[in-house]
Amino acid sequence: SGMDGDKPIRNRKIISNEIAFGYLASSNAMNKESINRFLLELNNNGPFVRKFFINIGGNISGHIGDYPNINIYKKGHIKDIDHFYEDCDIIIAPMVEGTGLKIKSLEAIEYGKPLIGTKYSTNDLPADCTWHSFLSIEHMARYVGNWLKSDNSEKNKQTISYLQHKSLELKDRLVARQLAAKNQILNSISEKRSLKKDLSLIKNEAK
Repeated sequence: SGMDGDKPIRNRKIISNEIAFGYLASSNAMNKESINRFLLELNNNGPFVRKFFINIGGNISGHIGDYPNINIYKKGHIKDIDHFYEDCDIIIAPMVEGTGLKIKSLEAIEYGKPLIGTKYSTNDLPADCTWHSFLSIEHMARYVGNWLKSDNSEKNKQTISYLQHKSLELKDRLVARQLAAKNQILNSISEKRSLKKDLSLIKNEAK
């Protein structure tokens, strides 16, 4: 779906200051490696002060290891993507490698959700935020782990607000990029029509 249509942004209330992370993916080999490497590194960073859990949706749910320091809810196949995103405060997009546009990152931005990812998650997006482009999964997991060790509730809320602001900024830049691309195509069509018109006038004059 295009970026033009605004998705309904309905933030869930953070119950007892518990942060809900979300990860929605298919079970391809890269996703299996990416999410399990992230969870392993995050788990090894524990125990944590902040209460949090991770909603995992899609076929990837059946390929998650055992991580005792993390509450993981395996949701399986997601029928209603709107509800999945509604139930998450922050979307995580750890990726080990890859090129091209990432649907998971685009979806999170489209829903106006805070996004945390590696440079491979946003490598074709105009991202300008550290949280969107960590150099590696390990770097991302350590950063998130350190954040979850803080018991400063106000600071945590500010971080989530900041991340949401950066997602909305990124969405605006994407929409602007889309419009610029559309205008370029329209101008190109217009120039071709104009050239066609000029050529036909020249041909008529030559007769």
